[in-house]
Amino acid sequence: MQKPRGRPLKDSRNYQKARDELAYLHRKASRRRDDLIGCVSSDVVKNHDLIAVERLNIRGLLKNHKLAMAISDAGWYKFQTALAQKTASTEKVFIRVPAKDTTQRCNQCGYTCYGDDKVILGQDEWICPQCGTHHLRNVNAAINILEKGLLISSEA
Repeated sequence: MQKPRGRPLKDSRNYQKARDELAYLHRKASRRRDDLIGCVSSDVVKNHDLIAVERLNIRGLLKNHKLAMAISDAGWYKFQTALAQKTASTEKVFIRVPAKDTTQRCNQCGYTCYGDDKVILGQDEWICPQCGTHHLRNVNAAINILEKGLLISSEA
């Protein structure tokens, strides 16, 4: 880009100052995120013997333009990596569980929702069509992830 008098924009002092301020803010946000991930992962590892997390396709999730910013800001992969590193140095167990049907499966009867019954993104509550149990999406998924994690750890 050119300034009005033909001078390149990169030579402008205000441009350089704004660029430095933006870089500072990005660095600050990154350090805060890393600190939070470190603190939370340490707390989780200290208080739990078995940690089971969903193996999410984060690259695939980032292709959804509505969720991409929130997902990349959250640092899910960094958090999972920190958990894996901290459990490796202790006698704790860390398991990555396949994400298939963790939100679609009823933890009471085992029915998996497909087709018209499928639980869509943004639907926080649902009722199992087979047994009639009322579920909170995240709680149901957490129970299913724990069950899969326990199953995997008992096989190993």
